[in-house]
Amino acid sequence: MRPKVILSVLVCLAFLLSLGVAVKDAKADALMFPWVTKSDSVSTIISVVNTAGAPFGGVYQISGIPITLHYQYIYKNTTDYDPAKASTWLLTTCLENDFSRPTSMNDIVTFDASGKINGGKPMFDDTATGIDASLYADARFDIGDGVPGPRRAYLLVDNNNNFLHGVDNTLYGEAIVMEVNGGGAWGYIAYNASGGTGETQAVPLDFSDGNDLLGEVLNNMNTGSFGPIALEYAPVVLLNPNDAKTRFYVTPIDAGFNNTGSGGCSNDTSGPDQRKRNINTAFQFNTITQPDYRFVGGIYDNNEQPLSFTTPIQVVCTAAINLDLIIDAGVYVPWKNSGHQAWTYVSTLKGTVNQSPNDDCIDNGEMQAVIGKLEYTEAASAFQGQNVAGAVNNFIWLRNSGSIEGPGGVNMIMPIPIIDGI
Repeated sequence: MRPKVILSVLVCLAFLLSLGVAVKDAKADALMFPWVTKSDSVSTIISVVNTAGAPFGGVYQISGIPITLHYQYIYKNTTDYDPAKASTWLLTTCLENDFSRPTSMNDIVTFDASGKINGGKPMFDDTATGIDASLYADARFDIGDGVPGPRRAYLLVDNNNNFLHGVDNTLYGEAIVMEVNGGGAWGYIAYNASGGTGETQAVPLDFSDGNDLLGEVLNNMNTGSFGPIALEYAPVVLLNPNDAKTRFYVTPIDAGFNNTGSGGCSNDTSGPDQRKRNINTAFQFNTITQPDYRFVGGIYDNNEQPLSFTTPIQVVCTAAINLDLIIDAGVYVPWKNSGHQAWTYVSTLKGTVNQSPNDDCIDNGEMQAVIGKLEYTEAASAFQGQNVAGAVNNFIWLRNSGSIEGPGGVNMIMPIPIIDGI
């Protein structure tokens, strides 16, 4: 953050008019960090780059009004799995914490979302000077002391502003999830949906499928019986549990899909908005049957044998789910004992959770999610007989760009070529 420069209203208006864009028509940009973890041992290091603002050098205030980034944490009140809820992962909705912090053109800020490192304040000696120092250098960017760990969350960052602040593709972000006590880290690039958002920091944020140019969002795209041609699905490799643990990170995406519940009731009357706190999507592992090439629950082992089971997992808001809770125990135990590797297709299913028992409406039921796979060890281990001195952390964002590119896009693998009429 660079020193404040006070600009007059005339200079501000001249800048806006020079770009030929009316203030009321301004569009801005937004990022989604789908997986944020806070615990006694885990920090999530967030970096946000903003290229929007007035190109006058160090401007973070126009006519006394700060140019800001808006940070909104949507967080789960617990990370514990409740076995009593069977195949539904934490029915409870999320809570939220949001705030705005000053920014300027070509600014970068890095902070620990858990608040462990530097108390959640900007890292790497990033300080502001001048009148707004108290709004930035002494301010925290973390999820907050009032949100004790352990917690799982996702973070939304936007540069929507009543002034012309940013257009699409003016924000960039990276995350590092770091195991501070035992060592090891993994990370990802924040999801920047295409299309821009709006001119205020209260407008809905649309991260739904079709805005994901890199295939970040998986989407069933079929409300009835489904086959592989109708789906976005992601192939994924499964290491044997004897070699590494595997965990799936799932955050449902709101597309305004469930606009009408059963009996004509509706608990989701608005359009896509990732700011909602009770978005619900299910997912499942699948194999493809012969000869009709339709999905059925299961995995393939490395002898090409399908191991069948059906365990759809309902996720509300966000969750991280261990592999042994996704695969039926009757399949998981013998597969683990065999030492075999496996692979499967991951696909989303319609969310069917009703969080309000006094009505019969599904609450923000969707068919879209962002899903990542973490393979990890907690200490020194042996990997297929090879000793590994430290912890292993390997994270992969599961992608499919079928809604953008159609058949042949990112990860659109099929057991046979797609043929018309099949």
